[in-house]
Amino acid sequence: MYLTATNRLEIRTFEFSDVKTLMPILSDPDVMEYSSKGPLSEAQTAEFIDWCTHSYDELGYGQWAVIEKPSGRLIGYCGLSRTTVDGCDEVEIGYRLAKE
Repeated sequence: MYLTATNRLEIRTFEFSDVKTLMPILSDPDVMEYSSKGPLSEAQTAEFIDWCTHSYDELGYGQWAVIEKPSGRLIGYCGLSRTTVDGCDEVEIGYRLAKE
């Protein structure tokens, strides 16, 4: 399901079929340098996508797939996540994009 688009990008919900395309991005140490989880394996990437789809259903928001329109290629994600900071529930903005 597409949520929004610009001239160059589309943002849509993740699908399980995105694992193989997203995994090289999330396993890149440079992309994941500031992630608390570090680089992800294929299994961890699948768990991330599963978490995203549950977040859509439970919270109405989550991390969304970012697609480059000209190529149709998934280039990363952006969106909102629930997290706990200093014992308080918060919503944070997050993103990870392929280096290129």
